[in-house]
Amino acid sequence: MWKPTSELGHTGALNFDSTQELTAPGPERATWVGRIASASQASWLVGQSVGAYLNRFGDPRIPSACAVGLYVVCFVVASATLPTGHKTQKKTMKRQDTTSVLTASRAVAATAGARLAVAFAMRAAMVTRQVYELERWDLSRSDYASFGLFKSITGIAASWGLAGPLSRRFCQGCGTEHLVKGAAAVAVFAALAEAVPWPSSTGVEGLAAKALADPSLLVYACVIFPLKTAAGQVATIALRARFTEVVPASDTAGALAALDVASSAIGVAAPIVGGFAFDGVPTLRQPFVAAAFYGAALFAILALFAFEKRPAGTKKED
Repeated sequence: MWKPTSELGHTGALNFDSTQELTAPGPERATWVGRIASASQASWLVGQSVGAYLNRFGDPRIPSACAVGLYVVCFVVASATLPTGHKTQKKTMKRQDTTSVLTASRAVAATAGARLAVAFAMRAAMVTRQVYELERWDLSRSDYASFGLFKSITGIAASWGLAGPLSRRFCQGCGTEHLVKGAAAVAVFAALAEAVPWPSSTGVEGLAAKALADPSLLVYACVIFPLKTAAGQVATIALRARFTEVVPASDTAGALAALDVASSAIGVAAPIVGGFAFDGVPTLRQPFVAAAFYGAALFAILALFAFEKRPAGTKKED
């Protein structure tokens, strides 16, 4: 697990530095952050499909050899296309606590806190999502595989077609704050809408037939899930773009290190908290628990941005 984790960390740092250096703050940067997220999701979808096909041959060396070949191709393409004129300044850097970078200014603290709140809510709310979908609509393995493919395509379309245009329109000045608040509110609304009772029919085979016979599955697949996916993508992309703008270039390494540590802690804590929250909750009541997590994230976002705008205290004069 160490090697993939370290690779993801270096890739995130490279994306952060390149985004800061090659794009202008505001709509342009938000647009490219969204495109990078879409490309990552598309590559993940293609990789899963190709890996499943290669595993059919029964020889584990085949997908491993293909993975090594793809790493070589990636190295060659990156070496040939990435800019090599990156200027490095030799500085005498003081020993600095990485966590202090995230609290260096109110803007950085609010943006980092909002990113962590959104990440925590999304992880905690989705911890039992697979079991929930299987039990509520009685999906078979093949049905769920097809549904998973649909959700992956929906996620790519949401980040490319919806998050990108919204970020270009609103990621300027205080528009990012309103965009993030609106995305969190949409996530709460979608989770509550998911809990609306619908008449359902049992004994229907096939994903398409079940969607037509059960309005709740049809509405979830065509409306609720795309809304929640788009809301999560919009909030994540907008906060990533804002983070690159509020963090000074000299503090980039420390900010990324501190954010990575905090994100890792959330990656461990959120599933545990989500598991306790969903434990023993009936299937039809679980959307209310998810809405509570999204609502907590919305409250945290409102509080953090209000804290950022609050004027600093003034000293009393004698």
